[in-house]
Amino acid sequence: MKRIRRVGLCLTAMVVFSAAAVASASAHEYMVVGGTLPQEVTGTSGVSKLEGEVLKTKITIECSKDTFTGSIEAGGKSKGEVTFEGCKVVGQATCEVPNIKFKFTDLLVGPVPGVEDEFKPTEPEEVFVVIKINVCALKGSYKVKGTQVCKLPQAGESKVEHEIECTPAGSKLTLGGAPAKFTSTEKVKLKSGLSWSAK
Repeated sequence: MKRIRRVGLCLTAMVVFSAAAVASASAHEYMVVGGTLPQEVTGTSGVSKLEGEVLKTKITIECSKDTFTGSIEAGGKSKGEVTFEGCKVVGQATCEVPNIKFKFTDLLVGPVPGVEDEFKPTEPEEVFVVIKINVCALKGSYKVKGTQVCKLPQAGESKVEHEIECTPAGSKLTLGGAPAKFTSTEKVKLKSGLSWSAK
């Protein structure tokens, strides 16, 4: 009887483990025309904005551009590092914001058909990055936590360059503990120059 119970407990554990493994996998996959995964990627964007609140003051941190490097991998996974440059606090001329640099992981998500990209931090406690504001009355270091889901509007088409559209609707972020919203459009391509898609 005890042996049957042990077998039953083992089977239950296996089912739970298998369910967790399935839940963590993506239903989507990256496809590369004439190539295999992983593939190194590079990207850049125009103006990006992070809207939030620090020291009970609503602010918008605006960066003029970013540069992105990373890789797309099997299982709809990818990872990378991004640097935002030319950053400022809108309407606060005396505030200085040094370049914002951080690493992330992401996973293709969403119902089939349709693909979105969920970005997560690699740091503990869901910290994407610590943004520093210097000189002005808002001077301090503020943590950005949470996740960001972005759209891949032409994901199913094989293209050399794809756009990743991040909007406030996909923001589950906080800045200094208060809700925050992120807006950006990233243009991403493979370093190999091959066409790619996400399905």
